[in-house]
Amino acid sequence: MTTRDIRTSHETSNCDVCGRTLLRGEHADIYLNGGMRRLVCELCKTRALHEGWLREGTVPAYETAIPVGAPPLAARPAALARSRLRQRLPSRADTERPISTTTPGPSRVVAGSS
Repeated sequence: MTTRDIRTSHETSNCDVCGRTLLRGEHADIYLNGGMRRLVCELCKTRALHEGWLREGTVPAYETAIPVGAPPLAARPAALARSRLRQRLPSRADTERPISTTTPGPSRVVAGSS
């Protein structure tokens, strides 16, 4: 009787955090780090999050650009309303008088002429 090699169709994969080979049926989650996709085992999820890796498919929480104490969005005028308001109001160029480049001086009286 001859021996036969047993080959499985299972691809081996390693955890990118601890380097452990994942067992058949073990699930690895995909995390993003510096634009690279990384496989992370169940045991290393918290470690990957602590390192700043983002789980693929989640949206990171960004700081809001709205300053603290600003009125809520519903209380602010919409951009379209603001642009219509600007169209109705006269511009600064229309309301200001142009500054004369010649300054009026004292009138000259020519001697000997009358």
